[in-house]
Amino acid sequence: MSDDDSAGTVPQSTGAEGRRARIRLFLLDDHEIVRAGLADLLRTVGPFEIVGEAGTVAQAREGILATVPDIAVLDVRLPDGSGIDLCRQLRSLAPEVRSVLLTSFEETDAAAAAVIAGAYGYFLKEVHVSDLAEVLQRVIDGERVFDPIVVERALDALRGDPLRDQGGRELSEREQLVRDLLLAGLTDREIAARLQVPERTARILVADVLARVLSGA
Repeated sequence: MSDDDSAGTVPQSTGAEGRRARIRLFLLDDHEIVRAGLADLLRTVGPFEIVGEAGTVAQAREGILATVPDIAVLDVRLPDGSGIDLCRQLRSLAPEVRSVLLTSFEETDAAAAAVIAGAYGYFLKEVHVSDLAEVLQRVIDGERVFDPIVVERALDALRGDPLRDQGGRELSEREQLVRDLLLAGLTDREIAARLQVPERTARILVADVLARVLSGA
């Protein structure tokens, strides 16, 4: 993460309507020094308050549900899971919390999965802090800030051959239905209701379909 503003800018927001005087953030990263550095930098460039932080998915889930921040800034790869999976879970458990994904890796499939999971943004950790601050402000305004190419690849991945995954295996009728419901923007809870299964079962089905269609993203 850098506080140098000389390159890599994110397009500026067109207005400040709906912006809050204070934006409450929760940070998830398995490196404490990264969390501390990001927190310090964000406090210097915007109206950000760090209400909690965690180093694992389990800790973050508990902390986010306890603090209910405006935005959860989530690392993608964690020791006990994925920030992408947590993002999908939060859509059902705490829909008022908006997730922004940060990663050290330039992975198209992971970015695609983040879009489908309902994230409001997906960026490499090399993003300049002033640009990230602008993204977070735009997220509060209700925008989803993604590279259009990433969005198109995400949708293309799920709109591919409706009968087969990337390995050529035929998708079951249920898997095709889950894929269609994902494309329609349904949450895990809504998918569970549509399939008449427990939400935990729906999460497992969603994770399996995403893994198959997006080649293990």
